[in-house]
Amino acid sequence: YEALVVGTVSNIATAKGTDAQGVEHTYPSNPVSVPTSAWSPIPLPPADPTTGTGTPDDGGVPGGGGGGGAPETPDVPGTPGGGGDPLGPVYGVKIETSIYKTTAHGPVHETYYEAGEPVDYTVTIKNTGDTALDNIQVYDSLHGLTPIATIPTLAPGAEQPVSFQYVVTQSDVDDRGYVVNQVTITYDFLGVHGTPQKSNPVYIIAGENGHLPDGITGGGIPGGDDTHGGIIGDGTHPFFPGLHPVDKDKNGDGTTHGDSDFCALTLASLGEREIRYTLHVCEEHLEATRKAEAASPAEAAAIWRGEIDKLYNTLYEAGVAEAQAAVLNDKVLFDAFADAFQALFGDAAAADMLRMRCAELCCMIHTAPDELPDSMLGDYPTLMMAFGSDEAGRVFGAMDGSECDVTIRLNDSLQAAMEQTMDTVFGTKRYAAAEALERARSHWQMALDQQVNALYKAADRDTRKLIAAWRQGLDQMSAVREELLEMLYPDNDETVRERLMNLYRDAAIDVYSAK
Repeated sequence: YEALVVGTVSNIATAKGTDAQGVEHTYPSNPVSVPTSAWSPIPLPPADPTTGTGTPDDGGVPGGGGGGGAPETPDVPGTPGGGGDPLGPVYGVKIETSIYKTTAHGPVHETYYEAGEPVDYTVTIKNTGDTALDNIQVYDSLHGLTPIATIPTLAPGAEQPVSFQYVVTQSDVDDRGYVVNQVTITYDFLGVHGTPQKSNPVYIIAGENGHLPDGITGGGIPGGDDTHGGIIGDGTHPFFPGLHPVDKDKNGDGTTHGDSDFCALTLASLGEREIRYTLHVCEEHLEATRKAEAASPAEAAAIWRGEIDKLYNTLYEAGVAEAQAAVLNDKVLFDAFADAFQALFGDAAAADMLRMRCAELCCMIHTAPDELPDSMLGDYPTLMMAFGSDEAGRVFGAMDGSECDVTIRLNDSLQAAMEQTMDTVFGTKRYAAAEALERARSHWQMALDQQVNALYKAADRDTRKLIAAWRQGLDQMSAVREELLEMLYPDNDETVRERLMNLYRDAAIDVYSAK
């Protein structure tokens, strides 16, 4: 499975030893990954070791988009995005797209756009694969989370231009001095959802005194100036100025009960076999919880998808242009992942997963960039011993007012990953916590893929396709989620690394619970 579908083989080394006090410690090495197919997200070694250049760019890494360097002028956007879809090998076909975005003409003032001046963009989407792409939805980060166009079908070799107009605002001129946007597309092939693809970003200068941001590399996040380095002196969030963190414990009782109108998952106790949380549900989502509990599993999943859509819209509206692009990409990747999850694990499991995502998003929106209350790095968690179980999974307790218990149970196979995580994180100084959490993520990735390999070998052909689509979707979502998290938590890399670790931890638990 790893060699043919994931496209990589990864491993780590682990050293165990006892210190002078007789306490045993486990120290994992850095993970090492090597490509095993042309679809691998890891580039092949350079063709010329002295240059470090390797093979020429063919439009972007598979499934990841492309994006060129910094434009010399505002309307020279760089290389096309798009690329190959790693789901192609799963279904035995070549799936590739080329998405190129540019401005249709220059500004009246030649080098900059004024407030109120329209910017006309042209997006060219080309099917460079061997099979037709259907139901292509085209999203632009300046247009919110709804498509700007739908292309019913695109035959192999065919291309379709899409036009989009944006009017420069006074805020663009006064606050940023530039406008940036990016296109993301979703599509189907052979009756299944493909992996969303994104275009190159396009920057234009807004206002006579505007300028392109420093440090644009490969379509990445601008950086290098005072407005992007971290939380601004007055507390304003640099990428999400519309977010305003609130006090998580207004009445000072050590809990979130009755304090606020947002959801919060708080770590109660931690053990090698069990993790316990308290979930506080805000008033709005308490109503959704009641509706979901009274509904069928499929209806419950739909209810939580609707709530998540509202939260993504809130997050989008709070962000600057770069952040809006990241929110859009995260949402379309999450939607694709959730579809694959529901097809593989069923409606009930999907409803539980979506319920947790809703709570996480609600808490992030109301507390970022502060540390989240479910963190292992917060107040030292209560450590506990628990007897093992043959079953792993997530269990929601009954609602008591606006709160319920959430228990994650770990079986024998997952205990080792939890032990290694606790040894790695608690055996590390706080200043090195981000690195420790990154290594802990590799423990969960390995635990996940051990079970995915076993599941894949035992499955029939159709189920193998579902497994591969879900597993690919997880890696794709992780890469996009990292970009969004780094914007939400610009001064808190520990939170970024822990969120990504939990992504794979929860996936490993889902595999076992649905086995």
